[in-house]
Amino acid sequence: MLSSEFAPRLDELALSNPVWAVRTAATEEAARRIWEKHPPQEADQLTSGLTLFKGEGDSADDLLSVLDEIDLHHGSSGGHVLPEGAIRVLGTGPTDAVREALGSLGFIRLVETPDGFVAHWSEPAKV
Repeated sequence: MLSSEFAPRLDELALSNPVWAVRTAATEEAARRIWEKHPPQEADQLTSGLTLFKGEGDSADDLLSVLDEIDLHHGSSGGHVLPEGAIRVLGTGPTDAVREALGSLGFIRLVETPDGFVAHWSEPAKV
């Protein structure tokens, strides 16, 4: 999450997904609330949790600055693949640099959404 405008949704998102969010006053307040009710040591880091990181103000650059860490903790580089096979990014679109970085990590498809995009490791199964 690359914009504090999504801070009101942090509670909902962090209880069902691992969330990485830019540290702002709004996200810190939401994080305190979440961590009081659900201490980080009790969270399953693969399916829930919240990590705040320092952003520099440019959403795409902020995403690029943490992609390797996210992949290490939650992606194929760390020996994990999220059950959904995708990551959801809120607060920026897929710039050329973001597309290139995600491609190098094995993401093969990006789908833009009104609030960002979803990057998929593989194509969805056809039924």
